[in-house]
Amino acid sequence: MKLRVSTAALAAMIGLAFAAPAVAQQAPPDHPGRGVYNKACATCHDNPVDARAATLASIQQQAPARLREVLTTGVMAPMAAGLSPKEITDLISFLTYSQSTAPAQWYDAIACSADKRTVNVAAPVVSNGFGIDAKQNRMLTAKQAGLKKGDMKNLEVAWALAFPGQ
Repeated sequence: MKLRVSTAALAAMIGLAFAAPAVAQQAPPDHPGRGVYNKACATCHDNPVDARAATLASIQQQAPARLREVLTTGVMAPMAAGLSPKEITDLISFLTYSQSTAPAQWYDAIACSADKRTVNVAAPVVSNGFGIDAKQNRMLTAKQAGLKKGDMKNLEVAWALAFPGQ
């Protein structure tokens, strides 16, 4: 099996992983979180004059779990203290409205085929700890790895994994 890694290809994959959607969907005007935002957040975040306040656009890039953390236990907790749990949920829903959601079984689309999901437990153990061998050398021999130094130039990415919403 030949693998080839290209710096440009790797950079492109990383760029795609963090790319924002091309067309952001706006929350409807009657979204319940819009009122919460206008009441509790807009004064500071619509036109931040203080460098510490994030813009609405940057807040909308955050994952829902991160926003909940910031609002309940993070730096914005004192400002959100007067909001009910429902208002916080509505606010997060409004702020993340344009984010695409991954299907519950997103991993099904990227899983290995069924015939490649088993592990050969009869094969000899290559490494049984962090240091690979008893001397903790933290490196494999060419024989153990099945690769020689000259093979490195032929490596390419075989697979990559990203977690939706993160």
